[in-house]
Amino acid sequence: MRLDKFTQMSQEAILEAQNLAERMQHPAIEPAHLLKALVAQENGVVPALLKRIGADPRTVQASVDQALGKMSRATGSSVQVGMSREFKNLLEEAQDIADN
Repeated sequence: MRLDKFTQMSQEAILEAQNLAERMQHPAIEPAHLLKALVAQENGVVPALLKRIGADPRTVQASVDQALGKMSRATGSSVQVGMSREFKNLLEEAQDIADN
């Protein structure tokens, strides 16, 4: 998987998802971390799409925050945040769609 094939905004969201997982002491980056980052992006596609379909981005953000709050935490100085299988599959599928 090559992250340089993603748009600048997508790369920023992926980086923010990683930072979020680290701040929340989660052992892996999950799709929910990415969703939170995407919903929070100013002038991003996701908030615009949510508004277009009549969904309130703040409500989505609150639901994601609740889900993230329920995730297990990892502690210790040697903990390194990696990608969960679901997150990796999500990125690979996005790349496949973009390639086609």
